[in-house]
Amino acid sequence: MIWSDLLARSALSEIVINLIGEIRPRVILRTVTEGVIRVFEVPLSAALLLNLEFNKIEHIWFAAKESGKSIKTLDFGNLQIGAHSRYAKEIRKINNPIFVRDLSMVTDLELRQFAEKLISLYKVYAFLIIPITSAIRGTLGLVIIATKRSFSREEIGILEEFGRNIGRLLDLAEKVEETILREKETSLLIDLLRNVSDMRRNLKLVVKYVNELIEPDLTVIFLYDPNTKTLEGYTGYGVSENVVKSVKLHLQNCPFAQKAFHTRKPIVVSDIMQDTHVPDDVKNKLQPRSSLIAPMFSGDEPLGILAVVQKRLREFTPEEVKIVKRFADQSALAIEKARLHENLQRTKDYLKAIFDSQQDIILVVELDGSVLDANKSALDYFGLSRDEILTKHCYKLIKNRDESCLKSKNCPISRILELKKPTRIRTEKVEHPDLGSTIYDVVAAPIYEHGRIGRIVLSMRDVTREIELEEKLRAVNELGTELLLIRDPMRIANAVLDVAENVLKFKTFVLAFYNEMLGELMVYGLRGEPENYAVNKPVPEHDMCAHRVMKFGEPYYLPVGTRGFPEICVPIKVKDKVTGVVKVEGYIGMEFDDNDMQLLMALASQAGFAMENARLFIQLGESERRYRSLLENANDAIFVVDNDGFIVQANKVAAELTEYRRDELLGKSIDEIFEGPEPFFFSTHMMPTLRTGRGVRVEGELVSKSGARIPVEWSGSAVGLRGEVLYLGIARDLREQKRAERTFKALNSAALAVMRYLSEDEIFSTVGNELRKLDFESALFMLDETGNFLKLRYLSFGDPTRLLSGPLPISSIKPIEEAITYRRGVVSVVPLAPLFNRPGIIAPLTRGESTIGVLVVLSNEINERDLPAVTLFAHQVSIALENAKLYQSVKEYAENLRKILELSIAMNTAETEDQTIKALTDLTVRLMDVSAALVALYDANKQALVGTPPAAGVPDALVKGVTVSLNESNLIARSVNEGKVYYINDLTRYPSEQVRWVRNLGIRRLIAAPLKVGGNLVGAFCIGRTGEYKPFEEDDARIFAILANHAATAIRNAQLFDRLKRTLRKLEATYEITLAALVNALDAREHETQFHSQRVAEYARRLAKALGITGQDLRYIYWGGLLHDIGKIGIPDSILLKPGKLNDDEWKIMKQHPLIGFKIV
Repeated sequence: MIWSDLLARSALSEIVINLIGEIRPRVILRTVTEGVIRVFEVPLSAALLLNLEFNKIEHIWFAAKESGKSIKTLDFGNLQIGAHSRYAKEIRKINNPIFVRDLSMVTDLELRQFAEKLISLYKVYAFLIIPITSAIRGTLGLVIIATKRSFSREEIGILEEFGRNIGRLLDLAEKVEETILREKETSLLIDLLRNVSDMRRNLKLVVKYVNELIEPDLTVIFLYDPNTKTLEGYTGYGVSENVVKSVKLHLQNCPFAQKAFHTRKPIVVSDIMQDTHVPDDVKNKLQPRSSLIAPMFSGDEPLGILAVVQKRLREFTPEEVKIVKRFADQSALAIEKARLHENLQRTKDYLKAIFDSQQDIILVVELDGSVLDANKSALDYFGLSRDEILTKHCYKLIKNRDESCLKSKNCPISRILELKKPTRIRTEKVEHPDLGSTIYDVVAAPIYEHGRIGRIVLSMRDVTREIELEEKLRAVNELGTELLLIRDPMRIANAVLDVAENVLKFKTFVLAFYNEMLGELMVYGLRGEPENYAVNKPVPEHDMCAHRVMKFGEPYYLPVGTRGFPEICVPIKVKDKVTGVVKVEGYIGMEFDDNDMQLLMALASQAGFAMENARLFIQLGESERRYRSLLENANDAIFVVDNDGFIVQANKVAAELTEYRRDELLGKSIDEIFEGPEPFFFSTHMMPTLRTGRGVRVEGELVSKSGARIPVEWSGSAVGLRGEVLYLGIARDLREQKRAERTFKALNSAALAVMRYLSEDEIFSTVGNELRKLDFESALFMLDETGNFLKLRYLSFGDPTRLLSGPLPISSIKPIEEAITYRRGVVSVVPLAPLFNRPGIIAPLTRGESTIGVLVVLSNEINERDLPAVTLFAHQVSIALENAKLYQSVKEYAENLRKILELSIAMNTAETEDQTIKALTDLTVRLMDVSAALVALYDANKQALVGTPPAAGVPDALVKGVTVSLNESNLIARSVNEGKVYYINDLTRYPSEQVRWVRNLGIRRLIAAPLKVGGNLVGAFCIGRTGEYKPFEEDDARIFAILANHAATAIRNAQLFDRLKRTLRKLEATYEITLAALVNALDAREHETQFHSQRVAEYARRLAKALGITGQDLRYIYWGGLLHDIGKIGIPDSILLKPGKLNDDEWKIMKQHPLIGFKIV
């Protein structure tokens, strides 16, 4: 080995020795590259390290010697070559040195271009690549030497050994770094635990250590506010506190923080300045470029972020990421501990406040009895300060004794040590220098320390008054036991008052109960001298306290009552119902408390319960008496049956129905007496059902001693009597009900028979015959027009004329009057005197809302059960009568329509007005069954109605004198003016001037109807009846209205026809004169035939008359004779007046005159 090689080895060894202890990879790479340049005098060298975990180039360092003077280090760590992970895979394969002379061997275009740039810059032509290897981890990186010369094998060997030594240095650096990191974390943890409450101090330590380990420009902790969703600066290193606190980031504007919270992993931000979401304020204050952000979590709750900020571009290593992650976790731990300490302190303060707020005395003592702590109640009670009481022992405070009582079985400490659990000593007496002996309820509980009892907590509650209250309540309870044996209300009141006076010791005491019969709050007892109170008298109205409690049911307390004493009133309640009041007055200056209220409530409860018990006892006795009375006075048979089905009691009706004596019934099986739908029905069916609590109702038969079977309805239910469950059965005799049901069915059949007839007489006789079949006698009465009298229409027995000679006033028989007045059936159990000597049922006969008569059904056996059936039968008879009346009305209406048609035909065939009026009046008298009928026609000149003969039943002379002005206030004028039909059945009730002309005719009843045609008044039509005729009804008015319509048309037609005939007669006379003048003119034209036409006409008329021709035909023949030559008017005078014989042509013309005459006529 030559000297130069030894020097090179020595120089490289020195470099290695100098790097021992260095843990920073960049420092090691820089020293290596500079050392290679100096030792081997090469223009350029480089070193790179790999990240074996992420399989990428992590550190690159270049060094170059410029013009042989100095070494310049070049940091190319940010060149893109560091981002190419594919080189790491190739580098890992290099285990031996490589000398590269030809760049064509470099296949990667980018790497070749970079190498060519270096060759051009530094005039090198070859590269020597030395691997940095580790015996543990393999190839860690490379040392690349750019050279202008070749290297010997010895030099390459030295460099290869140098690479291995650098690998050992890097292994050692990693171990040292981990050790330092652990020391830093341990130191930080120790500092954090030293003062967990100071969160700001602890987080300052975190950012300080992070800054020392990673060497960023600054480190900041941001805390997260979940309410505003913002990250607020809390503390930092390398930056002022004011700047940190002024930084605030909204989570929605900070995507890298969102990502850190979402992934819960550290986030590396390469260039923050390019992120548009980061506020300019943050960029200006912190000037971040590259940043490493680690989230802080407590469970699932985000706490904030730990941010490492570099003001230039920087790529953070995985080791740095891990460091920041660990310290972020430590920060989260520090925050949790600080918050936990804060909550713990808050809880401690809260418990201390509760401890001091307790009314009971609480002491915390050592096992030897020395006091460790005491609450405010203890300090106040013993009159000591906290420092003074801590010098005492519990036996001195409680028992006022100087020696220990730990050996006593009644000592709470010895009891705790023996039982190992909380214990209670009820009556511990505490000696107080001023208050004397007080009874306390002492509860002792152990406090365990490291699994052993270390301290004792003593809780002492003053129970002196409670014990007094218990003694008084015991006396009240003993009173309750005594009151249960008392049945007299006044004795109960005196017993209550004795206890109140001897035990409660109040000034006055009043016991009052509400009397429902009197509606008053009555005084039952009193002690002392209450004003205006007296036993068995109402509580005074001015006592507002007692009346208020009685009304609202709540206790009421008056510190100063009406007499100046304190008052308290409590309600006496039984089953939530206020039944009375207890009122107490105390002494002046006395105050009632809750214990007094409790005592009074207990006493009121005992008094109320005792009074209710006495009342129930009295009611029970009354109920038993009522039960026995009900049993004996019941109308139905009653049996009481035991669990085995034997009769244990029966009433008098049961004995009568079964024909047994009552002592014979007792002990008999109910199945022997009662037969249900099935054999042994009671034992097999009814008793199991009764045991379920449900009632039973069934029909069966009672078998009497003689064997007779009586239909009954059995109703059974279970009853409790003197602690025993018995079965009460009620057997109702159904014989009368069955008879009533048969009667009901028979009357329904009878009603069907009655409904078949449409004649009143047939209906009445059918009713009597059907009722006689049921052994009932009957009578039918109908009301007269006045509604005050009854007419006998049918009697099923005896002679009607002998029974009743005339109308019967409805008031003469009270049951009949009641049935008609109230329209309901009435049962009379006594004979219906004076007409009948038997009892019966009176049922009204109705039509719509009116009563038209009564049906009387007589029988000695008739009773209330038959009333519904008879009432229903009477209703059906009423329907049958209504049907008969409707049938008769329809029949009469049809007959009247036939007569109206007959009248209409008669009127329409009449040729004159007189004939029409005569036909109208004559036929109306027969049709309407009236005594008189007349027509008064309208005279427009007189504005009156004028009587027009002929009339029926009225002399013509009297009719001609009738004149009715339309302005008069009478029936006819009213009918014409209003266009309606009106009728009056009693003209005597009207003023004489209104009906004077009608009364002269002896007419008592009158109907008037207007005669109108198409709105034109023709006249009025009136018909009347004398007193012996029946009154007019609505049906008469309807028929008369139809008749008046026909009459008006007929009279109007007759008037028109008469007018037409008069006109025709005038026309005929004019026609005859005209014809005569025409014929005379024609005859005067032809002298030879002058008067020829008159002669022909006269001859023709005489011949026709001789032949028996009369009337209009005779006139027509005469006119024909006059006109037979009228056609000569059309013949020229030269032919008509020619004196000689006519030639053939002239004769032809002359022969045309008949045709010309035909055309003229």
